[in-house]
Amino acid sequence: MTGLFFGDSASALFGAWSQPPDGSGRDHGVVICPPIGQEHVRTHWALRQVAAALGRAGFHCMRFDWFGVGDSAGDLRDATIARWRDDVASAAQELRDLAGVHTISLLGLRVGATVAALAAAEVRPSSLVLWDPVVDGRGYVAAFEQLTRALLSDRHRYWELAAPRAARAGELVGFDVGARLRAELAQLDLGGWTRLPHVPLCLLRSSDDGSLRAFGERLGAPGRDLELHDTELRAGWTSPDQVERLLLPGDALRALTGFLAAHA
Repeated sequence: MTGLFFGDSASALFGAWSQPPDGSGRDHGVVICPPIGQEHVRTHWALRQVAAALGRAGFHCMRFDWFGVGDSAGDLRDATIARWRDDVASAAQELRDLAGVHTISLLGLRVGATVAALAAAEVRPSSLVLWDPVVDGRGYVAAFEQLTRALLSDRHRYWELAAPRAARAGELVGFDVGARLRAELAQLDLGGWTRLPHVPLCLLRSSDDGSLRAFGERLGAPGRDLELHDTELRAGWTSPDQVERLLLPGDALRALTGFLAAHA
């Protein structure tokens, strides 16, 4: 793995380029688009395992942090969905330049999957993997508001807490997303969106979210090359009991690696 910064030097993004072990591999790269906030922390190890598995399968991979997230420049509260769409395109171009690959696939998890879908028209991937995408932004924000309140009032978690603390304006599970980004997240809506490119698409579901089931049904239109995988993993994205547990990719890792290898 090679760590690097790329993009505009005034707002550079951090990336991690993983190469096939033998230094050759396929003429095919995979850009991995992560979640944000607490989900970014919880899934970091899992996405490292995804990149490593794809590397062993011959793919060049670029994991990166969004503007305002992780080791990239900026504050989360200053980020926008439009900026993140540009980040996907920038990461794809960086991988093309570094690895010399001509073909790119996009793989995203949670908000990362949603932004990858929105950026697909510009990036023009050869295939697309959406892992538990945020289909209903309003429901996503509401669920994390509820989770924030539950965590802040949990005396077993904060045993010295004299009284429950109210969530600060713009706070979602300890991260300040700000009013503007919070509103943009709430406006995300893949449910009725039909502009996904007609490329091989894999929808991974490790959640019992009804909006994900409905989204899969809409994607299953005639003529679309679609694979649906309901994983054994149950992520519990908004469960107070799961929020601090490391995500173990398990059969999801095998499903997405198999899908990308079959369509490379």
